[in-house]
Amino acid sequence: MIVGIGCDVLHIDRVEKLLKYRNFLNKYFTLSERELFNKEMYNQKNYLKKIASNLCVKEAFFKAISIEINNFRFIDVEVMRDSNGKPYINLYNNLEKFNNYKVHVTISNEINIVTSFIVVEKVN
Repeated sequence: MIVGIGCDVLHIDRVEKLLKYRNFLNKYFTLSERELFNKEMYNQKNYLKKIASNLCVKEAFFKAISIEINNFRFIDVEVMRDSNGKPYINLYNNLEKFNNYKVHVTISNEINIVTSFIVVEKVN
């Protein structure tokens, strides 16, 4: 049974502005996510796109569960990629109750825009 869907769109330019805030990366992303971003450091566009993609997925996830929870932190949602590059999320702290749910994640991007879509499904 689907319990929520969420979608988000983000301009990559916005991430460039957010990176100017002190501790932005540490506040919004786990160590594993930051290591994932650092693999793209040699290519500024890919680096920004990866950060934007993860932020976009987190926003979409929060929209999908908005009826379920009000208190959340961005760092409690970790967006990673499997060996084939498919995104998935790990949930921590007060979001761990959603680890019993199936979360479907997709990310798409264009030159300066990232889109993500989430479906949260309750599995019996």
